[in-house]
Amino acid sequence: MPSKQERKGAYLVKAGQLFDTYDKILVVEIDNVGSKQLQDARRELRSLDSIVLCGKNTVIRKALKDRVAKKPPLEKILHALRGNVSFVFTRGDLREVRDCILRNKVPAPAKAGQIAQCDVFVPAGPTGMPPDLTSFFQALSIPTKIERGSICIVSDVQVIKQNERVSASAVALLQRMGIEPFTYGMKIRQIYEEGAMYEPSVLDITPDDLRNKVREAVDTMAAISLATGYLTAAAVPHILMRATRNVIAASIAADYDMPQSHALRELLSDPSKLEELVAAAAVTTGAAGAASTGGATSSAPTEAAKNEPAEESDEDLGFGLFD
Repeated sequence: MPSKQERKGAYLVKAGQLFDTYDKILVVEIDNVGSKQLQDARRELRSLDSIVLCGKNTVIRKALKDRVAKKPPLEKILHALRGNVSFVFTRGDLREVRDCILRNKVPAPAKAGQIAQCDVFVPAGPTGMPPDLTSFFQALSIPTKIERGSICIVSDVQVIKQNERVSASAVALLQRMGIEPFTYGMKIRQIYEEGAMYEPSVLDITPDDLRNKVREAVDTMAAISLATGYLTAAAVPHILMRATRNVIAASIAADYDMPQSHALRELLSDPSKLEELVAAAAVTTGAAGAASTGGATSSAPTEAAKNEPAEESDEDLGFGLFD
């Protein structure tokens, strides 16, 4: 059997190889995570080409310090090496690994003195407890009544508040009712990827979010450039469009014919063509709207309206507007 010193040396070699090989590392907290739960997480993460490394912070810190000279970005992980943490080394997709880690949770009972993860309510209804325990509920200010020989809670009651310490009486009540309000699992603290360290919330950003942010930034840059008169690449398209409009307007005002303004000059010289263009645009818009709501159904009344004879006007009846 290898000695303690030999095991420590083998662990340092293994940890060093992992930090040298992998460029994507997740720093996770493992508070209140049992060995079986951790083993299940290892098994599931192995299918995502990931390895979980647990150990003493002092030993892992030594392995990191030995590698910082060759790989300086690893120094960022040293600052995250606080508390009960472990490392997940992966070559897979970070979002899939993150989901796998967060999915691996188990329910757990409340313990006296711990900080509550969430609000806990006792639901209304029968408890199955005998009437002689009514004083127990009265001590907790929980309204009850007796139904069919057992205690029944009248309405939902909050017994634990989030971020507050759990009382012994609340623990006793939850144990009697068989309620396990909390869940425990690994929590991702930070992510190291190719020399960069960031929060796990960054993984929630989608490509659409990035495109929208870039579009907003370009729009803002173009607006500032146009307002200050400082030329930038983002403002060039707007400047060219504005210059084109000014040239066309000057061409029309000076009665000077040019290819860019020829079509517009024809429309202005013959208003009937402009009316036809507006009518055609209205028909196109109406057809698109009809297609989106079921064009075949909406076109039937139009055809019926075309086939109906025109109504006679008041002039044909021989009456004026005020007769």
